[in-house]
Amino acid sequence: MDFAMQLRDGGLPLERLRSELFEPAARYLGELWDQDRLGFAEVTMGLARLQHLVHAFSGGGAAPDHDDRRRALMLTAPGEQHSLGNSMVQESLRAEGWHVSSCPSADARHIAGVVAREWFGVVGFSASTDDHIDDLAQAVTAVRESSLNRSVGIMVGGPAFAGRPGLALEIDADGTAANAPDAVLLARRLLILSLLTANPSYSRA
Repeated sequence: MDFAMQLRDGGLPLERLRSELFEPAARYLGELWDQDRLGFAEVTMGLARLQHLVHAFSGGGAAPDHDDRRRALMLTAPGEQHSLGNSMVQESLRAEGWHVSSCPSADARHIAGVVAREWFGVVGFSASTDDHIDDLAQAVTAVRESSLNRSVGIMVGGPAFAGRPGLALEIDADGTAANAPDAVLLARRLLILSLLTANPSYSRA
């Protein structure tokens, strides 16, 4: 916490703090787990502390005015246990004026009910492994079939998609992002495409 505060007080923007410190730290914990250099309890404690840092440095009060069309539903893949990366994307979206909702580890039926009741411009999923890719594909299909926004943009991210951009297309997602800043840019593009599809006369201005 002290180190992160020193960086922030020294002028490092919160977005860079997330993308250049918190995200690499989370990836490193995952690498140590894969190499059997850390146990489950140690990785869980490390991720919990990173989660605390993400919330502590959420940048409250600095967000721009909200746009009612900037509505995002951010989810972890069904069965997914890790939500740190998803939380960082949520904080980055809020900092850009998005209304962000979440329901972690929900199944396809529950997700379908959420998007059927509330309009979202973008729905995002994160996955740390490909163990639940089939369940994630079902969730993406459920969003497509049930969403109030018939042209909703769907994005995916997380270690499961690192170096495998084709996997996003295989499960019918519209795109993938490598980190939180990229996710914000992708969400913006998908929202514009969604609005243009729904209303060809829509102007970005």
